[in-house]
Amino acid sequence: MPVFIKRRFLRLVRPARSLVPGVGLVILAALVFEVFLPQVNKIITRPAQSLHTPTIPKLPLLTPKNKIPTVTSIPKTPQPSPAPAPSPPPPPPPPPKPKPVIKPIPSSSVSNFSPTPSSTGSSSGSSTTTSGSSSSTSTTISYPPADYSSSNWSGYFAHGGSYTQVSASWVVPSPTGNGSSTSADATWIGIGGITTSDLIQIGTDDTVSANGQVTSAAFYEMLPDSAITISSMHISSGDTIQAAVNQTTTGEWNLSITDTTSNQTFSINVAYNSSLSSAEWIEEDPSDTQGNLLPLDNFGTVDFTQASTLDSNVAQNLTESKAYSIDMVNSSNQTVAATSSIGSDNASFSVEHQ
Repeated sequence: MPVFIKRRFLRLVRPARSLVPGVGLVILAALVFEVFLPQVNKIITRPAQSLHTPTIPKLPLLTPKNKIPTVTSIPKTPQPSPAPAPSPPPPPPPPPKPKPVIKPIPSSSVSNFSPTPSSTGSSSGSSTTTSGSSSSTSTTISYPPADYSSSNWSGYFAHGGSYTQVSASWVVPSPTGNGSSTSADATWIGIGGITTSDLIQIGTDDTVSANGQVTSAAFYEMLPDSAITISSMHISSGDTIQAAVNQTTTGEWNLSITDTTSNQTFSINVAYNSSLSSAEWIEEDPSDTQGNLLPLDNFGTVDFTQASTLDSNVAQNLTESKAYSIDMVNSSNQTVAATSSIGSDNASFSVEHQ
């Protein structure tokens, strides 16, 4: 018996001698404690772990054989790339630069162009005679009915070939006006424009104001663009002009004009798509910027010389090119500018105001 239990038991027994009632109960309680106290003591002295923590069996160490397999990651479904943002629309092109315009500009095309009826002449059959001062010889220029008539062109044109060059010489006229409005005329050579809308040309023009002031200038033009004044040249009435339009290679052209009187020259290389459908030597009634014909001034007579063309790389004069004549007529079909027959040199003619 443990000591502390024994002492307690003695303390309980000793007074029992003087106690009559309840002694048996006290002795019985002591015996109960004596019997069950060792079991209670074992329970009280057991480690706390055995009361609260369950026993966990040890797991075997992982070896290569029982290693947990690595889970292969499931590949992600590729997501479609977002559509690129639409490109912003390009900025609008800058407005075209204003084209230089001369007043009057040569007409963009031949107007009211038609064959002359064989029964009626488009000219009056007039002629001029030039006499030498020291000789009795004279040269007569005849103006037979022209092959074609037009409301704004007079002169000659070749058609039906492939023309890559045209040239001529002329004298700038000394025009007079009508005294009431601006009037004009133009003298030029070119390629295209008879039956097509393309035309490349170079020449001179004259403008007469209502008070009679004459302004002459050189120009070149490539339809559908407006005519461009050659501001570097100063043209005067009576000056002799030499001009040429020449295709240097397909789609490339050289335009040249020379004032042999004042020794001025202008030349420019340009790109232009031509039909090569005709060659022209023309005296014209120009149009204003709205396309309306200006009143034709009285230009007198314009003499063309050294007229030639290149058809399929073959040089030709007016006769060899089988050039057709054109008379300018008004709305009443009256001739206002008559074209002469081709001169004896096969390369000259005149246009006379009627």
